[in-house]
Amino acid sequence: MQNLENSTIILNQLKELGVLLSIDDFGTGYSSLSYLLHLPIDKIKIDKSFVDDILYHSNQGIMVKTIIDMGQNLNFAVIAEGIETDEQLAFLKKNDCGTGQGYLFSRPIPAEQMDEYLVNRNRKSGIPIS
Repeated sequence: MQNLENSTIILNQLKELGVLLSIDDFGTGYSSLSYLLHLPIDKIKIDKSFVDDILYHSNQGIMVKTIIDMGQNLNFAVIAEGIETDEQLAFLKKNDCGTGQGYLFSRPIPAEQMDEYLVNRNRKSGIPIS
């Protein structure tokens, strides 16, 4: 990201191959608003530190809501990272964040255990397995 021109060329080549691109930890470090205008981004991932603020900061998630709204207005998929509580999940659902990840759903597991995890999760939730 230190060379935006070169990064843009490479990312556009990846897009031509069908690769979907995400900005991880949006709102921190190198993830700048200007990148949203210049890079071929498909998704933004809201950093866990902002998700934590939903419950523990006086702004009550204003930053998260703003990121969700901005992402949707720019036609990006928005993913919330670090969801750990039902309250965080409820806030994100209420504010139309359709995708999330975090310990509330599962601790990280090895790839070879993923099929078993999904089958068991679908049985518990009543979701049919296809």
